[in-house]
Amino acid sequence: MTVVNSVKLQMLKAEFAETWTEYMQQFSCLDSLFSGGTDRATTSHIIAGLVGFRSELLVVGEGLSTEQSVEVLFECFQLLAVKFAQKKELSHPEKIILKLCQLLCQEFQQDAYASELSQAAIDKRDKLVEVGKHLSTVERREQVKARNMGKF
Repeated sequence: MTVVNSVKLQMLKAEFAETWTEYMQQFSCLDSLFSGGTDRATTSHIIAGLVGFRSELLVVGEGLSTEQSVEVLFECFQLLAVKFAQKKELSHPEKIILKLCQLLCQEFQQDAYASELSQAAIDKRDKLVEVGKHLSTVERREQVKARNMGKF
């Protein structure tokens, strides 16, 4: 039975990745993230893998609400921020996901989305933006430090 459940979960993740890919296409603020080799579909599959252990987040079918997307973004951001804080190297798609989380949550700070979010989702959105800015600052410092290594 566990094999059947595993296959069902993988199918659910794949369907969720398709739903998330379609969802991301409506946000022009994300276009610059996908100009390189990592496309929306690849990123969506990684997001599905990150949140897959919480099957209630894997919404498929009629699309995602803003509230559900904040939950997904917050879960991904938490996992990747912990990895970053542990000084483990983030892959290029993981870096894109961190930036995607920040950009979408900044987008959701606009008044047009205010009525679609509960107070808990607003708190998560705001925390993600705040911590995201801090992570960006730390990452820039590390990049400068790495560039300056060996220069006297």
